[in-house]
Amino acid sequence: MLVFNVIEKQDIDSTNQFVIYNVNKATAVDLFYGGKNIFIANESLIDDLDKLLFHVKHNWFYRSGSEHAYQTIPLDSNLRLINFQNRIFFRMDSTVTNNFPNADLVLVENIDFIDNRVVDSFIEQGVMVVIGTRVAYSLKNYLIRKMPSFNLHVLKTEGAFEVSF
Repeated sequence: MLVFNVIEKQDIDSTNQFVIYNVNKATAVDLFYGGKNIFIANESLIDDLDKLLFHVKHNWFYRSGSEHAYQTIPLDSNLRLINFQNRIFFRMDSTVTNNFPNADLVLVENIDFIDNRVVDSFIEQGVMVVIGTRVAYSLKNYLIRKMPSFNLHVLKTEGAFEVSF
């Protein structure tokens, strides 16, 4: 058992991981590098200890042995683009109408409509699309029909999104 724990700890310490949590009416992202993390979330979620305990803290404890994030950054509307370990993460909502950056991953949230050309460019570029909270039902169904299933993740039905690199 001790050998397994040592091997698991070495694996965690050498892995970078990007996590988007499934939290109702909130955005919650963790950027793990080894046993440390940067947690980015709405201030209302950061202040809600019950929601953090239910949705997030178990992951922090598993990865670092701590119930606290190494660093916490409150999410505001200007934080759209995150470059983490040479991966580009873009947060897209109804306030973004043009000038989409090249990204590896796009979180779609708080939005009713996306132009077909934008979705086509996501497909052509092999962008991973994560459907977050408050996405119009018709848009969600359109993305499910249009996007290749291996490039689409729906938080509401599939739970937290995790990618390791």
